[in-house]
Amino acid sequence: MQIIDLNDRKSKRIQYKADLLVSNKHYNNICLNIYMEMSKEALLGFGKKMIRIASDSEIRNNAEFHTDSIERCASQPLGFFINRLSGDFIMLINDSYDEVSQAKEYKYFCDENQKPIKYCVYPEEEGWIIEDHEIGRYNLAKICVKDICGNDISTNVGDIIIKIGKKGMHEFGKHIIILANNFQKEKIYGIANNKIKSDIDYDFGIFFDNNKLFIRCVDVLPLQYDDVY
Repeated sequence: MQIIDLNDRKSKRIQYKADLLVSNKHYNNICLNIYMEMSKEALLGFGKKMIRIASDSEIRNNAEFHTDSIERCASQPLGFFINRLSGDFIMLINDSYDEVSQAKEYKYFCDENQKPIKYCVYPEEEGWIIEDHEIGRYNLAKICVKDICGNDISTNVGDIIIKIGKKGMHEFGKHIIILANNFQKEKIYGIANNKIKSDIDYDFGIFFDNNKLFIRCVDVLPLQYDDVY
């Protein structure tokens, strides 16, 4: 079991490089805004799962992790389900990305004087432990992709892919859990991008050089079984 200290402050905050891509090559040279609408439960599941993956020495380069759509209702390889209207979301492990990092200051999710929070992350072999955010299928997310004109092109871009190293994944996972613990409904957070700046960029422990990723905190009601089968 890992105890993640969510109030760990570094004198110099490090962000690791990651790539944010879509599988449709037609959009390779176009800057896209990708929005992940996530419930608090989805954020907790996502952050916890990334830390598990990053800590597993048996997971090698080029390992892929795909989300499952809610109607398939099979497993939660990344700790959350996606809405049936969203495309696939994939994380691809490549440790060469951890060799590129930067130290920049971005806004933080919470006050420096906030009461310390510690979070337990159980390894996969203890996966029989069910946590609150895994009950009732509240851990649901929706992915929306927009072009620079604001047009919704979610159905055209194919899969959403993040290429990331294990160090970057661990930092990203920790910051996602921090966000979940400071959840504010309808608030939108931008993840650092060296080419696309915004006033709502926050420290997520990673940065991109291509497309822009935003996370929007939303309440997601659990679907009834009749909606799925």
